[in-house]
Amino acid sequence: MFLTKRQRYFVVAAAILLLNSIPTLIGSIRMTRTIFSMNLQEGISILNQMIESVTRKPINHIVLVPQGQDCPSNFSKLPLGEFSGTSPSCYCKGTEYISLYSECSIPTCVSAEPIHGKPVYNWRNYSFCANYTTSAYLTYNATCKDQFRKCGNYLCVDQTQDCPITKITLQTDSENSLKLTTERDPQADTFILSLDNSLNGLPCLGNITTNTREGSTAALPFLRLERSCKVSDTDAQILDRLPEDQFYILNDLYDQLKSIPLFESSSKSQTIALVTKLNLQFSDVRALTATNCSKLLDESDSYNASRSVEIIDDKFLWIMIRSIVFSSIAILEWVVVKFLKKQTYFILFIISNAFIQIIAGMNLNSGVGIMDRSISTFFSHIDIFVGAGKENCFKNDNLNEFLAESLPNTVSELMIYKSRFEGFLVWNVFCLTILFTIGVKYYCDRESVWKHSEYYFQHQDPHFNQHRET
Repeated sequence: MFLTKRQRYFVVAAAILLLNSIPTLIGSIRMTRTIFSMNLQEGISILNQMIESVTRKPINHIVLVPQGQDCPSNFSKLPLGEFSGTSPSCYCKGTEYISLYSECSIPTCVSAEPIHGKPVYNWRNYSFCANYTTSAYLTYNATCKDQFRKCGNYLCVDQTQDCPITKITLQTDSENSLKLTTERDPQADTFILSLDNSLNGLPCLGNITTNTREGSTAALPFLRLERSCKVSDTDAQILDRLPEDQFYILNDLYDQLKSIPLFESSSKSQTIALVTKLNLQFSDVRALTATNCSKLLDESDSYNASRSVEIIDDKFLWIMIRSIVFSSIAILEWVVVKFLKKQTYFILFIISNAFIQIIAGMNLNSGVGIMDRSISTFFSHIDIFVGAGKENCFKNDNLNEFLAESLPNTVSELMIYKSRFEGFLVWNVFCLTILFTIGVKYYCDRESVWKHSEYYFQHQDPHFNQHRET
């Protein structure tokens, strides 16, 4: 069976669309896995926590109030970290495995609806209220700017303010009452940034993972994954502990969480630790003279590093989505053109297809440009972190090791992502250009035989059925 010329055009167009769409789709899936890979995301999360340690203002005053009571004037409620939330999941009885991000298709299995995350505020029927040092900055210089005074070796605060709190102690009595005491040591290099909660001990440095459950192999569907920390926050200090179920009861979460299979049985033997999050501790004062250590204290370097990290999530995937949209529009147009009869409509098709090629080319140019600038910016600031690890800037040896050895391997995934990104964008524009060329050729051939087409005979010749084009 032979195809007409018109049918051959559409077969070729369909083949090109297939060659464009399938690699683009596969590439998008692979690149999405790259950019959202656990190694990369956990690495970026650790960097964000480091940047926050440099840029966040320390706590100046903190008080306890009974749960449900408002804070004193000039104070605000201090969150004890967040409940991360849960993902939709499916649990099959008789196992200790919960399948994440899926619905149950087997009758004997149970689905669990997602629970949204939120900040938590309550601890032993109390809440914390705090205010912050409003004017403070870090420096590696021996002296502060005018109107500021030194607290410890590298914190400068407004001379009208006290040095920030350096230590918090909680005491409980037999009636579960809490007593809070604070200390301020003007010579100390530690200061408190926030409070947090952590499963079974010190938190991870980075907010996408937490510790594993002790004595349980259950994999609960928390969005903050329960796996061993890549880097533990050894600078944090544990203030108090509560049984996990009691902590969630106090924060109005237990009734929702008990609907998750295995939660009630696995939470009974676990504890939640209340911890103070401190600034990252430098190994000693001499470390501040090292080039990369001092750069971490520079506000502009910290800000630029933060922005370069954010770009990873903000830009790249969006550009690839636009490329897929262009392919989808091209597919839609070639479906529509098959039913076009009027010459004017067909001309509009050619014009709109040309417009898509222009936009797709601009997307390629801007996409590659943004990619090059973002990668360059990212790596220029990543070098500061890598150098800080090599210079052993921090007391946390695991952090130094991560920065010096693991981080370069982790971010090298971005270079793979960059090359794939550029390759698929070029392929995308190439295929759309070929489609445009086929469309123009199809239009020229159709124009030359327009007077003999089915449309002409249908509207001009009363003997249409005798002249149907074969």
